[in-house]
Amino acid sequence: HHRIAPGPVTHEHDEVVDPGLLTVEPEQLYAWLAQVVAEARQDERVSLDRAEVVWTVATDVIATSAGVRGSSAQASCRWLAMGMARTAEEVTSFDHDGAQVVRREAIDSEIARSIGDFRRSVVGSLGARQGESYRGAVLLHPSVVMELLADVVETNCDGLLHVDDVTSWKGRVGEQVASPLLSIYEDPTDRT
Repeated sequence: HHRIAPGPVTHEHDEVVDPGLLTVEPEQLYAWLAQVVAEARQDERVSLDRAEVVWTVATDVIATSAGVRGSSAQASCRWLAMGMARTAEEVTSFDHDGAQVVRREAIDSEIARSIGDFRRSVVGSLGARQGESYRGAVLLHPSVVMELLADVVETNCDGLLHVDDVTSWKGRVGEQVASPLLSIYEDPTDRT
């Protein structure tokens, strides 16, 4: 068990930790898990491979010999459903969805929303047809571009991967590794 002093707990951003999430009994976790499963199985074609609920209470504390002292706390609940849709003739690809909340009163509605999205996604994949081929320019929203590029750039710039020699960009500092239209610069000493 993890104990935190009674009353509202603030962390460094002046947010109050929901007291309703400071103590959660195992029975409640099982009830939330049952809700995740029931929401997914509202359509009998949904086949779950995995469902989970995780409750976390964490406190970070720092104290230095120079007199610096601080602490922060967070309590949250997150869940996930992963699976596919099945019929006698067809099995869809896997999908997953879930959410994380920091307010206990949001759990029921967010389970319904996020796991409902999962259910609709896998059931909506039934009866898929081959798409039409297209060649030509595509205009992408900046957030989509970041989604597509961020993992590639982040992975290949990870220092540990360079140390372990498992990145194709090892030893290529100063070399062009992507389109000249893309420029990424990082300086860990730059505090601006």
